[in-house]
Amino acid sequence: MDKFWWYAAWGLCLLQLSLAQIDLNITCRFAGVFHVEKNGRYSISRTEAADLCKAFNSTLPTMAQMEKALSIGFETCSSTTLK
Repeated sequence: MDKFWWYAAWGLCLLQLSLAQIDLNITCRFAGVFHVEKNGRYSISRTEAADLCKAFNSTLPTMAQMEKALSIGFETCSSTTLK
């Protein structure tokens, strides 16, 4: 009976880990500005964007940083979160 509960607990842990996985996609980088998608487009809130920036040891871009990145070729058809 103990084996059953051990396997049940292990199975629940594995299920939780599989549900917790997040698919992040970084598609391009220009002048320190980069674009991140999570589980598809348009699914990152401003709070999540700030948290992701911290995880990547960076910050949300300023308008000046976005303009510089645009001037050297950064182009994307998605919404942007600015500082």
